[in-house]
Amino acid sequence: MSLDISSSFFIIPIIEQDRYKTAFWINEKSFEFCNLVMGLKSSPYHLNVFIEKAFSQDVYNDLFPQLTPEEQKVIPKSFTEFLRSYFDDKFVFADNYVTLYACLKMVLLAARAAKIKYSIEKSSFFTTKIKILGYSFDTKDVYLTMDKLKASGFLNTKKPASLYELHSRLAAFQYQSAFLPYIKHILYPLHFLLRKKEFSWGPIEDLSWQLAKQIATLNLRLTIPEPDDDLVMTSDASKVAAAACLFRVRNNSLQLVSVTSKYFSTVDLNKHSYMLEAISLAYGLKTFAPYILNCQGKIKIFTDAKALIYAKRQSTHSILLNSTINYLSNIVSLVNVELYHLPGTVNVLADILSRAIADNLNCNLAKEHPISKQWAAVLPPLPENFGVDNKTLYK
Repeated sequence: MSLDISSSFFIIPIIEQDRYKTAFWINEKSFEFCNLVMGLKSSPYHLNVFIEKAFSQDVYNDLFPQLTPEEQKVIPKSFTEFLRSYFDDKFVFADNYVTLYACLKMVLLAARAAKIKYSIEKSSFFTTKIKILGYSFDTKDVYLTMDKLKASGFLNTKKPASLYELHSRLAAFQYQSAFLPYIKHILYPLHFLLRKKEFSWGPIEDLSWQLAKQIATLNLRLTIPEPDDDLVMTSDASKVAAAACLFRVRNNSLQLVSVTSKYFSTVDLNKHSYMLEAISLAYGLKTFAPYILNCQGKIKIFTDAKALIYAKRQSTHSILLNSTINYLSNIVSLVNVELYHLPGTVNVLADILSRAIADNLNCNLAKEHPISKQWAAVLPPLPENFGVDNKTLYK
């Protein structure tokens, strides 16, 4: 269940000697706030301190005797085991309704002691579907979706008429980008208007706007993988942006976990396409690192193998590619990865760690001479349907 504190900042009083700091003038009269207000820079900090004290372990111990013997048997031993807070939002959770009822009673007792009031209109009780920061979360099926009102808002939003409106619209799309695959690629013509600081709406901009609105109404569901689920990751790069998708394997089908995309920096735009593909893979691994490092199953990565071979061969001539290769190697060494290559779009991580031992500074083996920059640009051919697992990669 979710609870929303009503007028959260205003329930915290300001001591009299500090009220002058909030003074303001209206019609030649000076006024001061007696309670905390939202506009103060320090207000969120003081709200969090107040919440920590209101739901502390000492408060729990004082209120515990007020519960019935049956409730005392099922309730957890502290607020931290069944309560989560995000400023004025409270989330109470439990495995069954009996325990959840006892937890709710304890939270309400603590709220009454701290003179906290909850908004009944913004709260939901004994449900598996809650709203968190504009997202809809289903605790039963464990998936996230975009809030229906926000999704319909994208569909009904009029096209921007100025750079200021365009900036606001793009910020709204950015906030929901986890549900919008390749959104950076699609919105590039609109971002380009902001970069050149000149608003001109044409067929290309209108097409970009309509495609973004259509993607926002797809109602994509993001699932949360279990530690033993197998994961599948794909990455791709265009001339202007990088994108990656993460899936989990469940019942012989792929379920979307998350998508991400970003624009390349100005200094990267003129780099080789193979280099951009390698950067895109590293970006995807970095973004999805919490899921990947928590995975106890297999992780299959599909990417451009030629890009990775190019990055490895050029790593002695480029600091950027050398750091990218090292980052990829560290991630791959921590988890059970299978990397595949198929002609065209789905590829395998190959030949990245083939010289990892010889490149080690503490290794006494004869090191290979670094390949010349001219021959580093000549990539060897890859056979079709080639793949390599984690064990083969580290032989």
